[in-house]
Amino acid sequence: MGVIDIGSRVEMLVDDYLVEATSGLDFRLNQPVEREVAITGDRPWEGPGSFAYATVFAWKGMYHLYYRATAPGNTGDTGELQYLCYARSADGVHWEKPALGLFEYGGSTANNIVLGGEVCHNFTPVLDTNPACPESERIKAAAGYGHALYVYGSADGLRFHRLSDEPAVASKRFGFDSQNVLFYDDARGVYRIYSRYFKPSPFGVTREEGVTVVRAIQMSESKDCLHWSAPVPNEYTEGADEQFYTNAVTPCPGAEHVLLSLPMRFAEERARAVMRGSRGVSDAVFMTSRDGHLWDRRHMDSLIGGGLDERGWTQRCNIPARGLLRLGDELSLYVQRRYCWEDASLVRFTMRPFGFSSLHAGAKEGELRSKPFVFSGDALRVNFSTAATGSARFALTDPDTGAPYAGFSFEDCEELFGDALDEAVRFAGGPLTALSGRPVVLQARLRLGNLYSFRFGEADAR
Repeated sequence: MGVIDIGSRVEMLVDDYLVEATSGLDFRLNQPVEREVAITGDRPWEGPGSFAYATVFAWKGMYHLYYRATAPGNTGDTGELQYLCYARSADGVHWEKPALGLFEYGGSTANNIVLGGEVCHNFTPVLDTNPACPESERIKAAAGYGHALYVYGSADGLRFHRLSDEPAVASKRFGFDSQNVLFYDDARGVYRIYSRYFKPSPFGVTREEGVTVVRAIQMSESKDCLHWSAPVPNEYTEGADEQFYTNAVTPCPGAEHVLLSLPMRFAEERARAVMRGSRGVSDAVFMTSRDGHLWDRRHMDSLIGGGLDERGWTQRCNIPARGLLRLGDELSLYVQRRYCWEDASLVRFTMRPFGFSSLHAGAKEGELRSKPFVFSGDALRVNFSTAATGSARFALTDPDTGAPYAGFSFEDCEELFGDALDEAVRFAGGPLTALSGRPVVLQARLRLGNLYSFRFGEADAR
């Protein structure tokens, strides 16, 4: 692979992309913290099947949230009593359901309904970050229940029009009963749609034409959001035959070159309790990709599970919304809870920025050695935490000789301890100006702590 140019971007410890070797360290999945209920079903059109397939993003100084509502009496996934609903927030915590005046329900348009009907089953709006996007379609959406997905656009996020009568993705087999995600991949300059399909598998339970299948994820690409490639199935480092009901793929906020996916993982053969005649339990998992096709599955555990809540252990619970919000020193994600119960809701979780995964050390000191890379900046800045007696130290070495650059050895590094999201590492050699643009290997020694991410940037004034 040669020398990697990371510039000044944030590099998370989520995979082996920059990791050459470790000793005494392990990759650790860090679960988010459950906070408060963000949205509840307090309107007549928000029945127990509501809050699945939510999406959230920041735009024009506000936070915008869309979710599906299913009114009492809806006849199923193709029923007409399904609605695309909208909420907004100034802080990402307190949400308002505005009276939009767009759609009549119960004789009034004083509601937060954007659209109604079958198309709302999986209508997923996102902000198009392509600088060349026409403002008339700045908010994009993918939607389509049966055999075809279509792309929609909107200038205001409230009034949508279909961009083409031709489907973006089509399937001879029924497959799009999921949240199918469309977005612009800024780092690679393409539009992507991640969609549901059914893959033959000996581990499957659901049968189609005498073959057992599992729910799986595929991806299509486009340069103009009109002409799309044929979908290609995701590939995984492991765990390929788990059932992924959704995908929730999004570029990581602040490190957009890494794609995150928070699928709802479905085990339909299991049941602690049967809800509305359906078996199954589910949780949310975490995986990452550097190219949008191959996904790193080193973390097989739950990112978000049902917990001690028995209503979190029935079918199709714990679906993460598509999208993450950076709110101050926290990253917020939103998760559908208690699906099909009368108290179904959308709940906010938080975690440290870039903190889904970390390299963790116990009481015995562990060490990291990176692959060779070049950087831009005059300071190494790290996102780390330690115990009160823990420590973190760093060194920058010559890839050819393995020797530390003068002034930048472990002995020249000021020991770090505590908890910081973006702390400058101080070396006896001073600023890293002379090393900027030169190949280096980063080494780290960590004890009783976690290293979440690092970047190169400006040194703090002292």
